Amino acid sequence: MADAFDVVILGSGPGGYVAAIRAGQLGLKTAMVERDKRLGGTCLLRGCIPTKSLLWTAELLTHINAAAEFGIDLKNPAVNWGQAQKHKEKVVAKGVAGIEFLMKKNKVTVLKGHGRISAKGKVEVAGEGGKQTYDAKNIIIATGSVPKSLPMVPVDHKRVLNSDSILELQKIPASLIVLGAGAVGCEFASIFNHVGSETTIVELLPHLLPLEDEDVSKELEKWFRRRKINFVLGGGVEKVETTPNGAKVTVKVGNEVKTLEAEMVLSAIGRSPAGDQLRPHSFRDLLLSGGGLGGPDGKEGQGARLRRQDRNFPLHRDPQGHHLRREHGAGEIRFRQEV
Repeated sequence: MADAFDVVILGSGPGGYVAAIRAGQLGLKTAMVERDKRLGGTCLLRGCIPTKSLLWTAELLTHINAAAEFGIDLKNPAVNWGQAQKHKEKVVAKGVAGIEFLMKKNKVTVLKGHGRISAKGKVEVAGEGGKQTYDAKNIIIATGSVPKSLPMVPVDHKRVLNSDSILELQKIPASLIVLGAGAVGCEFASIFNHVGSETTIVELLPHLLPLEDEDVSKELEKWFRRRKINFVLGGGVEKVETTPNGAKVTVKVGNEVKTLEAEMVLSAIGRSPAGDQLRPHSFRDLLLSGGGLGGPDGKEGQGARLRRQDRNFPLHRDPQGHHLRREHGAGEIRFRQEV
C-alpha cells in the first residue's frame, strides 16, 4: 500500500519547496511531487536565475567596453557564448543541489513523476516505474506556469522561440524580434542587445512594461532608445512566418500594416497556469464541484466554485486572511500546529 502523507505538494518551485521545508520543520510527513528531472521549477531552471546569469554576462561586457573611459585598456573584448551558457548551467546546478539538500534536511519525500489529484485526498504520481497513488490529508497546488502561446505565433523552438528555448541557444542571433514588452521580453531584449543582436520589441499596449507605473515605462523607453533597442508600441501581431533565413512578423499599428524580419523571434506574451493536467479533464474542473471533490452543485455559476473550506487542498497564493483549519497557501505559508 502506498504511503500516506500529512501534506503532498504538487510542484517544486519556490511556492512548493518553501512550503515543503516549512511543513517538514513542523514535523509533518511531507511529500513533494515534481515531473521535471530537477527540482526548482521555472524560477530556478528556466526563469529568474538563468536569466539573471546571462544578464550579468551582458552587463559585464558593457562595463568592459566602457573601461577605456576609466583608464583601463582592454582591447577587442568578445563574448564566448558557449562559456556564458556553461556558467549559467553551473549557477542553476548549484541551486538545484541546494534544494535537494534542504529536502533531505527537512525529511521531505521527493516523488519524481507527473502528479494529479485522482480523488479527494488522493494524489496519483506517474513516474518511470509506473503509476502510484498516495493518500494525502492536505494537498498544496504549486504547479506554477508555462509560456503562453497564440495561434498566430507558432513556436518551433528553432526560428520562433519562447522563454524556455531561448535560454538554450547555442549562438547569438544577428537579429531578434521580441513579442511582448513585459519583464520577460524586456530582459531578453536587453541581454541580446548587449551581446550584439539587432533587437526590436513589439508591444500591443502603449508602453514598455505596460503593467508598471507609466513613469517607469517612460524611463525604460528612454534608456532603450539610447541603446538603440527598437520598439513598436500599440502594435498587434497578425501573423508570424518562418523564412529560409529567419522569421517574418506582420504587425498592425493603427491602420498601418508593417512587416518586420529577423533571424529569430521570441514569443514573450505572458504565461499560463501549468495545472491543466492535474485531473483528467482540466484545471478548471479541479475548482468546480464536479468530479467527486464536493461542493453544493456541479453547475457553473454561483455556488459552483468550490469553497476553500470544502476542499482539502489550497491553491498557491490562496488569500490567507482567515481562521480556518487545514488551509494553506504556498510562498508566504503559515502552517498551524493542529494540522
